[in-house]
Amino acid sequence: MADTDTTTTPPSDTEDTVLDLRPAADSIKAELVRLGLTYDHGPDPLPDGETWRDYQRNIIAVIPSQSSTTVTIGDSGTGISKTLTVDELKQVSRIITTKE
Repeated sequence: MADTDTTTTPPSDTEDTVLDLRPAADSIKAELVRLGLTYDHGPDPLPDGETWRDYQRNIIAVIPSQSSTTVTIGDSGTGISKTLTVDELKQVSRIITTKE
């Protein structure tokens, strides 16, 4: 029978250990961070989704699921929104809302 030990050895005191919590560079989340939004909550109202916001600018962004390739960005003051792919989101330099 093969050895099935699944324990891991913690890093030693002399080892450099870096925990990188940044989103993947080519992702919707990275683009939302670039545009000034922050994670608000998930998964409610979507079973596997996330909501990102910028409350000062009335911006809400909804990623419908973890495997989604689109995000819907809207003005929470007017309800006007647009669904974008990550490639389209990369082209956005600024989001204008009724708060401006």
